[in-house]
Amino acid sequence: MIALLTWIDGFGHDTEVKGIFPTLEEAKKYAEKGDKYTEFDFGLVNFEIYEANEIYPAKKKKKR
Repeated sequence: MIALLTWIDGFGHDTEVKGIFPTLEEAKKYAEKGDKYTEFDFGLVNFEIYEANEIYPAKKKKKR
């Protein structure tokens, strides 16, 4: 399962779960810039946006 996460200024609670999806491709349909994702199995979970993966990683420029 994929948890789509977004950042909020929660003063200590900065992660909000935007949605739960079966695949990363499905999650990308609802993702916005700055959102992140994490994979998980059923059971107890603790989602932390600072430990999650970028959905749209920044493109690196080539140095000349």
